[in-house]
Parts: sequence; structure tokens; C-alpha cells
Amino acid sequence: LTLSSSCSELSREARRKALCNFVMSGEFREVLVGHGGNDDLYLLAAILELAKIELLELLAISIRVIYNISCEVSNPVYAKKFETLAVPQLLIARITHNKFINGARANNEIKLMCSMAMANLSFNKDLAKHMILDKSFADACESVYKLRNDESLYCINTFLFNISFLEECIEMHDSAAVNVLVDTLSGTLINCTQLAVASLTNLSL
Repeated sequence: LTLSSSCSELSREARRKALCNFVMSGEFREVLVGHGGNDDLYLLAAILELAKIELLELLAISIRVIYNISCEVSNPVYAKKFETLAVPQLLIARITHNKFINGARANNEIKLMCSMAMANLSFNKDLAKHMILDKSFADACESVYKLRNDESLYCINTFLFNISFLEECIEMHDSAAVNVLVDTLSGTLINCTQLAVASLTNLSL
């Protein structure tokens, strides 16, 4: 599993991709991501480091891995690793092109994958709180909304709905995040408009 410095860059990149493929498989994920013990491989942290390389393909692979693991956010070990590694904040930083984050700039496809991961993480209250308390949260919401496709709209309304139950949602006042909910009401996707109405109802309380 070591990426020796003596290997050619091509060989190292091939190994990185192989490790990412392994972690995407449910059969190997628990072994590679870990059980929360001292003998964990900490592969998730290593994959997040890959995204700092100026290669769009590696950024896409890294975000894909985050998304796949986020589908199991109900697993307390995975959720804790996401919190420890500041994954919620990292996803927001990728969407908003935070200048302090190294690596390639996320294209629209990667932004969509980030929003899908955020929607999954929002089902965990602790991770949701980290998102809403991020200073760039509203900007990320607006950026995802501007992707203008059904998937991104559903994702943004899903995590805004989940966050609207939290006391911390007061941070959304007078922000672009509320504008996204209001703008959604004029759309034709009934599942999104229902989420937007429910979110605004929760916020009004």
C-alpha cells in the first residue's frame, strides 16, 4: 500500500487509482477505511491528499470515493472519520473554489458529486452542523443551485431541508441559501418544491 518515492509518477498514479477502486467496493471498504482501531489504514485521509495534486482526474476520483463512503454515513465510524478529516468543510471548499485548497478546480460534474455527498452527510446532525457553520455554506448552496439540473436541485434542497431542523439554521438568515429555497418554489419538480416549502416552514419557526 506504500506509494514509494522511488516509483515512477505513472506507477504511483496507477497505484492511487487502484486503491480508490478498492475503497469504492463495499467488499473492501470496511477494511481500507477502518473500524476505528489503532490498526486502521487511514486510506480515506490518503485519498483526500490525492485531491491536492493538480490533476482533475485525481480530484474526481477523490470526490467519488467520498461520495461512495457518504452513502454509509449511518456508520458511526465513517461519520466520525468524516468529522475528524473535516470532510463537510472540504466539500464546501471544493464547490466554492476556495483559494486556500490545493489541487485542480472542480468542474460542474465534480461540484454535483460534492453536492450529492453533502446531501448524504446532512442526515448526520453533527456533520450537518459543520456544514451550516462554514462561512462559505451559503455560497456553496448558490453555486450548486446554478448548476441548473434536476440532480443538483434535489441535492441542495435535501441538505437544506435536513439543516432546517437544527438551531444552527439561524446562520442562514438573509443569505443566498434562503434565496435558493424561494427560487425553488417556482420550479416544476414537485419533490424539490415540497422540500423547499418544508424547509421554509421549519425556518419560520
